[in-house]
Amino acid sequence: MAIFLLMGVGVDDVFVFLDTYKSVARHDARMNDDLWARMSATMRHAGVAMGVTSLTTSVSFFMNATSSFYGIAGFGCFAACLVIVNYISMITFFPTVVAFNHHKYRERKFLCGIPDALSRRCSNTSPEAQERCADETSETESAMVKFFEKRFAYFILSHRIKILVIFAGISAYMFSRLPLLEAEKEEPQMLPTEHPINQYMDVMSNKFLRGGGLFNTQVELIFGFDKVPIEGADESAEGFGDADKIGALGTVSWNPNWYSDDANQLDFALVSKSFDCLVQLCNEGEKKASGRNTGGPPAYQMKGCVHRDVKRYLETVGVAGTSWAMITAGDAGAFQRALESMFADGSGQYMSNADFLEHTFAEDIGGTASWRYWTFELVLTSNKYLDAEVGLDLSENWKAWLASEMGKGSCVAVQNTLNGFINAIDFHQFQVAQNKEMSTGIMVAIIVALSVLVLVTGNIFIGFYAAFCIAMIVIWVMAMVPIQGWKLGIVENIA
Repeated sequence: MAIFLLMGVGVDDVFVFLDTYKSVARHDARMNDDLWARMSATMRHAGVAMGVTSLTTSVSFFMNATSSFYGIAGFGCFAACLVIVNYISMITFFPTVVAFNHHKYRERKFLCGIPDALSRRCSNTSPEAQERCADETSETESAMVKFFEKRFAYFILSHRIKILVIFAGISAYMFSRLPLLEAEKEEPQMLPTEHPINQYMDVMSNKFLRGGGLFNTQVELIFGFDKVPIEGADESAEGFGDADKIGALGTVSWNPNWYSDDANQLDFALVSKSFDCLVQLCNEGEKKASGRNTGGPPAYQMKGCVHRDVKRYLETVGVAGTSWAMITAGDAGAFQRALESMFADGSGQYMSNADFLEHTFAEDIGGTASWRYWTFELVLTSNKYLDAEVGLDLSENWKAWLASEMGKGSCVAVQNTLNGFINAIDFHQFQVAQNKEMSTGIMVAIIVALSVLVLVTGNIFIGFYAAFCIAMIVIWVMAMVPIQGWKLGIVENIA
């Protein structure tokens, strides 16, 4: 997309440069033989014009760098750099090409020699020749040039009041449509509607919702991190496997309440105190509740509840020399024996080793397993493509439920040390963020354009009028989205 954008900007700059280059010689025929003066006059006008437009365009794109979405930020920076490089080439490389053409190919006859014949005749500096040349040049001008120079200019000046009123009316209508702009509920559609993959997604999202389909809302309860989980970033992922790293996510701040003296050595006695609370959260979290969109068991069960399965396994099957009381008292060996026996059960009634590994993370520190975190996952009854406000309300309801549940039953004893949190429904956060960033980006870009226009024109009124005109054009374009029944998605945000 940025390449096509660069082509458009480059073609515009070429047109501005060449049109100025020709206009200079047309107004002063002596410039035909004085290349230095002709190029100097061209750069004085075209260089400034291209510079101002390139500056405002690149700054507008650079504003996208403030976006929290990497795709938008990367596109903005890349496009801005392309615009800058294009301008540099237009004031360095392209003038040399034009000068080379002036010296080597000006006498060559193109288009039957008409342009060159006119150029040579106009080089005569006598008043009679100048007048005759101007008449002949006027006769060879295109119909488009004549239209804009005579008819269109007269029409604009004659109906300027009417045009202003119409412009104001359209702007007012478009402005009234902006509040109807909504964020796209669904993810960007990269394939046609009739594509088999899109048809499959439609069937799975609308026909198989009982028990949770691929496109149902999902929430996670996460335990084991500090209240601020991620500190910094490690995009190289070089720290993967280290005690204080977790893949490419960066440095992790684990729950300090689970560690004693050694920050890397987890104290199982401290962790096991929360096991009864984790069982309680699994049981209560999956119960049917309209405010949290939970369907209730058996169709909608909490996944990852290893503590509940271990307790139930010990109570029904049992393991020699092992009890739930021993585990909650801090016996790490008893917990390990219970896990191994449960994974080997094979009845399918308890969590498997594969499911267990998907919902926890442990490291071998000094020959002992350090359980870093636990995650519980629940599929809700609602489709994940909710309105942003509904999704955020749902997320807040879950957070309120967790805060309330931590003050009940077995969780009271660990409510200040467990540090559990609900993984917010990211897609709805994304919807709100893209609307906010779109509005902020447009405002910043218009303010920057106003500053540049006032500085270049030296007239605050002209600069304000020009910026206002640009702002109205932007509003017209954005208002067309709700008028056409479209939604604001990531693709529209980038565009």
